Amino acid sequence: MEKISKYVLWVLLALSVVLVFLFYAVTGDDTIDVAGDSFSVPTFTNPVLFWSYILVAFVSIATIVAVVKQYMIKFKNDKTSAIRSLLYAAGLIVLLLITFLIGSGEKLDIIGYEGTDNVGFWAQFTDMCLYTVYVLSAIAFLGIVASFAIKFIKK
Repeated sequence: MEKISKYVLWVLLALSVVLVFLFYAVTGDDTIDVAGDSFSVPTFTNPVLFWSYILVAFVSIATIVAVVKQYMIKFKNDKTSAIRSLLYAAGLIVLLLITFLIGSGEKLDIIGYEGTDNVGFWAQFTDMCLYTVYVLSAIAFLGIVASFAIKFIKK
C-alpha cells in the first residue's frame, strides 16, 4: 500500500510540474490590457486552475478523513481528551463566525478587475480569512511568549 501511495504522489507531482511548465512556457495570441499595459494570456490558465481545485479538494477530503479517524481512536481511548478537542473545534467555528460578521461586504476597487467577486459574500469571506489568520497568529505569539515566561519564572 505504501508503494502505491508513493507512486501516486510522484505522478501527482509530475503532472503538477508539467502543467506549471506549460502555463509559463506556452502563451497564446490573446492579450489583456491591465492598467494600460498589454500582457499575453497563458494558454494553460484554466487547466492549472482546475488542477489546483482538484488538489485542494483531495487534500481537504484526506484531511477531514484523517481527523475523523484520529478523533474516533482518541474518543475510544480517552473520552475527556476527545471532548476537549471538540471544544477547540467549536471555538474555531465561533471565531470564524465572529470574523465573518466583522468582515465588510463593501466593494473593493481593484485596478483592472471588473468582476463581481470583490463584493458581498466573497468580500466578507476574504475578510474572515484574514481576520482569522490575524487572531490565530496573535494567539500563537502570545502562547510562545507565555510559555517562555513561565519557563523563565520556574527557573
